Amino acid sequence: MKNIGYTELYEQIHTLLGDTTPLKADCGVLCGRRCCSGSDDKGMLLFPGETSALEVKESGGRRLAVCNGKCDRSTRPVSCMLFPFFPTVDKNGKIKVELDYRGVSVCPLISNSESVAFDRKFLKNTLKAGKLLAKNEECRRFLEEITDEITQAKELYMKLCK
Repeated sequence: MKNIGYTELYEQIHTLLGDTTPLKADCGVLCGRRCCSGSDDKGMLLFPGETSALEVKESGGRRLAVCNGKCDRSTRPVSCMLFPFFPTVDKNGKIKVELDYRGVSVCPLISNSESVAFDRKFLKNTLKAGKLLAKNEECRRFLEEITDEITQAKELYMKLCK
């Protein structure tokens, strides 16, 4: 597996995802932009080698970009661009796009996903972004690690809420 450099990788991801969002309308209106409201220990995970114009904090051995609700959308961290979805790695190593159940307390789209018409272009580009990320060995390991966390969060959510 060939590693591509982080700068090139994240430029490609930003170009690919650009202004696409989960809905054709501004989903932040539904929840008061909760996903854009970080705190000292809450934020969006940065991918390996990713830099951010936002304040970066360490939490549990991971780097988080913390937002005060206002940012230059063109420089958002990759996790922000993907949310509330995440490219996961299935048992066969195939990249898929799944809802990120770690964010169920923040994003009403996750718990109401059956009744939401997500933008197909966004989902298609998220899958392409996941495949690009998986070409970098460290990012692939990160995707695998986060896939495990999402699976655990989803299983807990399903037990408690369904």
